[in-house]
Amino acid sequence: MLLSSILTVLALRTSSEVPSKSEGIPSASPRVRALCNRKKESGGGILCPPSTARQRVGYIKSKRYFYAVMEAEWRPDTSPTFVLFPGGLGDSVLTMALGGLGPCAFWGDEEPWRYRYGFTEQTNGIFIDAPGPTGFSTGPIEQTVEEIIDHMTVSVLELFKRYPRLNNKVHLFGFSASVCRFFPATLVAMLGDRIVKLHNSSVDLAGVLLMSGVVGPSEIYRGCYEMARERRLLTAEQLVNMSKALENCEHQIAMCNGNGVAPPPSPRDWPAECDDVEQNCMDAFFNPLEEKGIDLYDVRHEAEPEDYDIDDHPLHRYLNRPDVQRKLGVSGHWQHYNDEVLDALLKYNIYDATYHVEQLPDNGVKVLVLHGDQDYITNSAGALAWVLKLNGSIEYGSMLAKVAAENIPRCAPPHALGTRRSLEYTNGAKLAFTEGVPDLGVMGLHAVHLSLFAITAFVVGAEQRPRMHFNDSTGELKILVFSDLHYGEGEDKDRRSDAFQRKMLEAEKPDMVVFNGDAYSDYSAPETCKGSGDCTEWFEAQWGRFTSAVRQLQIPYAFTLGNHDHLPAGVKPDGKSVITYDSTHSGWSLSREASPGVSGGSVYYVPVYENSTAKGRPTGVLWMLDSGKENCMGLKGWGCATEDQIEWFKSQADSDELKGVQGIVFVHIPLQEILLYWNAYGGDPSLVTGLKTEDVCCSSVNTGLFAAAFDHNVSGIFHGHDHNNDFLARVESNSRTIHVGYGRKSGYGGYGGVLADVPGATVIVMKLSENRQSYSWSSYMRLERTSAMRNVAKQIEARRVLSRSDVQGICAGMT
Repeated sequence: MLLSSILTVLALRTSSEVPSKSEGIPSASPRVRALCNRKKESGGGILCPPSTARQRVGYIKSKRYFYAVMEAEWRPDTSPTFVLFPGGLGDSVLTMALGGLGPCAFWGDEEPWRYRYGFTEQTNGIFIDAPGPTGFSTGPIEQTVEEIIDHMTVSVLELFKRYPRLNNKVHLFGFSASVCRFFPATLVAMLGDRIVKLHNSSVDLAGVLLMSGVVGPSEIYRGCYEMARERRLLTAEQLVNMSKALENCEHQIAMCNGNGVAPPPSPRDWPAECDDVEQNCMDAFFNPLEEKGIDLYDVRHEAEPEDYDIDDHPLHRYLNRPDVQRKLGVSGHWQHYNDEVLDALLKYNIYDATYHVEQLPDNGVKVLVLHGDQDYITNSAGALAWVLKLNGSIEYGSMLAKVAAENIPRCAPPHALGTRRSLEYTNGAKLAFTEGVPDLGVMGLHAVHLSLFAITAFVVGAEQRPRMHFNDSTGELKILVFSDLHYGEGEDKDRRSDAFQRKMLEAEKPDMVVFNGDAYSDYSAPETCKGSGDCTEWFEAQWGRFTSAVRQLQIPYAFTLGNHDHLPAGVKPDGKSVITYDSTHSGWSLSREASPGVSGGSVYYVPVYENSTAKGRPTGVLWMLDSGKENCMGLKGWGCATEDQIEWFKSQADSDELKGVQGIVFVHIPLQEILLYWNAYGGDPSLVTGLKTEDVCCSSVNTGLFAAAFDHNVSGIFHGHDHNNDFLARVESNSRTIHVGYGRKSGYGGYGGVLADVPGATVIVMKLSENRQSYSWSSYMRLERTSAMRNVAKQIEARRVLSRSDVQGICAGMT
């Protein structure tokens, strides 16, 4: 089905199916379940009085476009924002704002109902009536694509200047609404391209959604032919005629668009014969089905007559009431659609905006293409064929073609909402294609609700961090720890580390991953960028590489900074910027910026809850700290978790939320206590497991982290840094036990040695107690080559007995 047409028709047709105002929908995830069942008190603006969120309406000064701002019902200050332009050329955006996307809708009453399944539950919405005149917007009608894009760009910039706090993770949405009106997707793609290339643009553009639109017209018309043939919608003779028309249309569309030259010529420079190409092709592909009475939006059904009176619809009457218009600050007749706008701009429907779409991921903007699989006009087969041809700085389409489509779960089984192909690329770009499955019912409310959830997930995914919890059935949480991967030392090493990560992840299938420092090697950054003081581009490439596997496999991860994740002083990005980048560029990152006044970058905690629906206090907590680079507190040697970090840790551990909650600490550079316990108990396998085959390079100053951790119910402290040590010591005192030691050296970057040459990862399995109020944990090492490790163990077996040469007086690096 054409999803956007459902939204429009629902807004303009009196429905006999009225949902209960207190109805909730069961969900495939706790986050969606909580959203479905939320209730709020009344209040709000004139467009949606039952909402409590702020609403603003008005006109954009630079152009008489009418707009409506509807803030998110929940956490508007931190929620992302979408900017929606209406479905068809000439449609009013308020039809969709009050018909499925905003906080209210009309269900036969004269007043709007509170609607709890729209975008604005979790996102801020800006609705703009453009191009005009339509709705409450005024003219004159724009005559060229360039004029429209100019006005739309100025409008977006002006609105975010007017409402700066909404300029957060902005997503542009282009929708189609009915036959011949799929140009808005092209406009939004071009608008996104314009915004990312503006030198003075401050718009925080994060994504573009193209829903039931045509950006590659030739592929869509070919999809029409394939759909008619495969589903036997036409006779053999009609298919032959359509095949001939397809060849002619593809030739004419290519000619009008410069025969593949990128970017294509401006439509204003088209030869005159291009003006009629769209109408001729539409006649060739749409008329045969219409003559047989087939619904172009859902080919399984007969077309229904337009048997409802728009002027008599409650939405139309409401927006034309004098009291409503007075509160909106408008006057004049509200019209839901203006034919003149379509007539003026229809010829541009054959403009191929592929080049503009390819510019979006090249500039870090994610792209989602969404289509219904029963829609003929903007069919999913043609849309998918177009997506798989996208080729910017990376071969986006061909790489996405290798990704298997997966089902998108709906709130209630047995149906799936649709299928999705999605991929995150090494340059940080994201591309997804979603095909909606119509088995939920044509014009069915459930289909609309769930379609909105699927799209909303695209917008809020980066904002809604994964929520860590013990498995509902097994009561376990498995953590895979990668230490000292050292990306950036050459393609051969990076490629082997990529394969290593994949092997570990596929073998262990962890619930989360911790990158415990030195994910990349600062010394490998080019001297040119270090000399200029800005290695941001180099860092972003390394980040894209070492996080690629977990992002593609959609595994939540935490990241602590090691000494080699800190670039030299004065060179960008610093540690705080690194964590900010990670936390804002991946929907699977658990990283958070350090609290104001706390030094270091990776200073945060990850709560672990009893189960997927648990609220309140967590059952466990994972602490991430930043041990810096070198010379703790100015003393020669290695860096440390600074004293202000220790104070932050103690204040958080003593808070009402976390007081008494058992924790595990991850910090890259070892504490001095690790050397103390090796010297004391290294020869006792009952207290120390693992191996020490190089000197311990611990912090040059003891800042009190071990003592603070011991006093605040921490049961484990894991380090990296020393590639050839992997021992773990158990310390017991006053019925308390804490383990302190190393994770296994991972990957192929960095220096080698007897252990480092056999890379591995540390696995931590947390297990809930019977009363589910606490947990225990165990750990083991997963090695890439087990047989090689057995050989190493034989070589150093004698060193399991502590000798005088194994006793180390001070931390290495201090002299």
